[in-house]
Amino acid sequence: MLKVGECQGYANEDCPNCGRHRVEHYSKGFDICEKCHWCVQLNRYISDDEFYDEEENYSWLEAGDTDEVDN
Repeated sequence: MLKVGECQGYANEDCPNCGRHRVEHYSKGFDICEKCHWCVQLNRYISDDEFYDEEENYSWLEAGDTDEVDN
């Protein structure tokens, strides 16, 4: 589960930070831009650590790090 809750769909508003029409509403009351991760309620960016629970933080995959760990 995400720390911000489950995505409930688009909030039908433009992001006040980047202007894109990609703001998603989350079950814990946060509206966060899908593109730039701006949180409307907090008036700032949401970091991966704030967004994901530890076991769900796969941001290293987005960076292209696909090396396997040696056992």
